Parts: sequence; structure tokens; C-alpha cells
Amino acid sequence: MLHAMIMAGGGGTRFWPRSRQKKPKQFLQLGGDRSLIQQAYERLEAAVPPERMWVITSEAYRQETQAHLPALANDHIIGEPVGRDTAPCVALGAALIIKTDPEAVMLVSPADHVIEPVQEFRRAVHAAHEICKDSPNTFLTFGIPICV
Repeated sequence: MLHAMIMAGGGGTRFWPRSRQKKPKQFLQLGGDRSLIQQAYERLEAAVPPERMWVITSEAYRQETQAHLPALANDHIIGEPVGRDTAPCVALGAALIIKTDPEAVMLVSPADHVIEPVQEFRRAVHAAHEICKDSPNTFLTFGIPICV
């Protein structure tokens, strides 16, 4: 089954002064009336039900994440005691997901990207999931076209 993991551990330095340590960019409303983490969750919920959705964040942001994503079970919001960047975050998510579903297909998404059009993204997720189901141990990545 398809599981989704949203990476939301950033400390808020890139959009300073709007984003900062106490309010990192995943909690900002950019490109709409929903925070970036809410947009990430909503993009994925058409393909993945809440019981197979996970967020890896900083322990310091667990409560704020729960406030932004009330439909997500609290035990699916994982707080890292210390952020170690992308690879350890993905490894932690994979270890948790494999415990619940040894045959899982895992989709990893950042919490702080604006991805449009959403329907195109969802179609790409569906296609990627089909490829991974047919070819276990496959690693796929999404990219974006260069905008000139």
C-alpha cells in the first residue's frame, strides 16, 4: 500500500524575516489561504488516507504541526529530537512505515513546496505508485521543469 511521509523539519531561515526559528516556512501561508504543510497534506490525501500519512518534524514543532493537521493522528507526527537533514529523516520514516506495512510503497514529500497544478501532481503520484507496485525495490524521484 502507498504511504506518504511529509518532511517538515526545517528551521525557518530561508524566508527570513517572515519565516524564522519560531515560525518556519511550512507554517506560512504562501500561495493561498492554507499553510504550506496543509497544502502538502491536501495534495497527498487524494492518494493516501490519513492512517497511512506521516509527518517527520522537529520535536519543537509537533504541537504546531498537529494544529495545522488536526485530521492526522498524533502518533503519525514524529518529532526528531535533533534535525539531521533529509537522509536521516527519510530513514526514520522508512523504519516506522516498514513496521506497520512491510510491503509499503513510500512517497516522500517536502512540506514547504508550492506544487501546481495539483491534479498533474496527483496523476504523477498515481503513475509512480503503479510503477513501484509492478517493480519492487524501485526508487523514483520527481523533478520540476526549469522555468526560464
